[in-house]
Amino acid sequence: MKQKDNLLAWRALAVTVETGNITQTALLLDLDSAKVSRLIAGLEKEIGFELFVKNRRPFIPTDRCRQILPMVLPLLDGFSRLDEFCAGTAQKILIRFSAPVEMTQQFYSQELLQYSHLNPRIQFSMLPEMTVRELLAGDSDVAVVNQSPADQSEIVARHVVSNSTPVFASPQYLEAHGVPRTPEDLSRHVGL
Repeated sequence: MKQKDNLLAWRALAVTVETGNITQTALLLDLDSAKVSRLIAGLEKEIGFELFVKNRRPFIPTDRCRQILPMVLPLLDGFSRLDEFCAGTAQKILIRFSAPVEMTQQFYSQELLQYSHLNPRIQFSMLPEMTVRELLAGDSDVAVVNQSPADQSEIVARHVVSNSTPVFASPQYLEAHGVPRTPEDLSRHVGL
């Protein structure tokens, strides 16, 4: 089968545009990373142009990829609705989930995928990190944020984890400004 005629190849493309990451796409589509890479490489070969700028992370779609997405996404949506209709599950619930990319890759993507497998009516759309303001504007349904907002009257907030952020200094900085040994020494350091 030609990759251009392969619905899974186009779905892999669309999800990789969202995630910017082959591994995360593989998790979300329940495929192995090598298969996702082959699907996208096959599309690129058949259509004659690259779909992603791959020399940086996360992957970003090329201009040509952005041009074809509006043609591809309605087809994928139509086939998804057809699948749901045939399976009798047309009343699926989509939850837009936003978190820092590293947290999504390490913690959330696998858990949410497993949850979707156990609860087929629930689907998650993984979005990049958002602020509480964007959450309140309706850009996401659930957001993992790095700080608790002072006003929590319009949201339901749950504490997930506490962590501390270490402070690092380069050897050049320490050589130029000295190594602080006491809290009083910190007063001579800009930004600390």
